[in-house]
Amino acid sequence: MILRAENICVSLGKQMIFNGFSISLDKGIYALRGANGVGKSTLLRALTGAQPVSSGEIWIDGKHLIRERLPALKRLSYVPDVNEVYPFMTGQDLLDFVTSVRKAENSQQVTLMTEHFGLRPFLSTRFDTMSFGTAKKFLICTAFINSPSFLVMDEPSNGLDLVSLTYHSETLKTWAQDKLILVATHDEEFISATGATILELKERHQKSDKTLILHQQTIVP
Repeated sequence: MILRAENICVSLGKQMIFNGFSISLDKGIYALRGANGVGKSTLLRALTGAQPVSSGEIWIDGKHLIRERLPALKRLSYVPDVNEVYPFMTGQDLLDFVTSVRKAENSQQVTLMTEHFGLRPFLSTRFDTMSFGTAKKFLICTAFINSPSFLVMDEPSNGLDLVSLTYHSETLKTWAQDKLILVATHDEEFISATGATILELKERHQKSDKTLILHQQTIVP
């Protein structure tokens, strides 16, 4: 099992978002879907260590996200839906930085992706002058550096043109043959194009806590 999370509790301020939430997923593509504000992005951040959990256990490819943090983080990549890159960095700076942090060699996959995404003219462009779509493409490219077992993407189709979106969908389908890809998205066409299994995130109230339930179904493209 690539992802295993047990009894996760997450609070934002005084509000309980997840209370005893558990999930286990193996290789394949899964699309987290649900109403705005239900907690999709919070769940992705929690499962990648970007959002602290108040209790519970998370394992990434057999490595505990807290007790074996560095080995666990090397096995996952996370692409948020917001540009969190330093504004003075260029596209090439970001690719070089992530490659260095992950102690990875130059990735043929990433080189191929920059070509298909049309990013060569923007390698020397600073992030504070990039369009949202161009910045998103660079962030997606970094997710594939060092071939992580677990790819997590928040709204992965946002800002992408049709050609890039088609290539992105096909790349994810290929990688999902032996890796786990978890995305949060409202884009039904993207879900259909990737053949993702839908994880429907809904809420119910028990006393004062908010508990979230997964309902699974599959859309076949």
